[in-house]
Amino acid sequence: MSVLLIVAVLTGFGYLFSLHVHPYTRCYSCKGIGRHRGVVYGYASRACASCGGNGRQLRLGVRLFLGGTERKK
Repeated sequence: MSVLLIVAVLTGFGYLFSLHVHPYTRCYSCKGIGRHRGVVYGYASRACASCGGNGRQLRLGVRLFLGGTERKK
């Protein structure tokens, strides 16, 4: 039982470390492009409303465990 607890704690710390090192993930709405193409006029595009046009969003773990605020680069 104690071995399982040690593995769970190490996995948790590894996940938190991963959140600090890589806090962003690709935006799911625009698939990381940062732009949405027009349906009628395919050459037209606009910035993605979900990510603000940068193609990245904070990971769920960052939003849940680390305060959920936007981090500066």
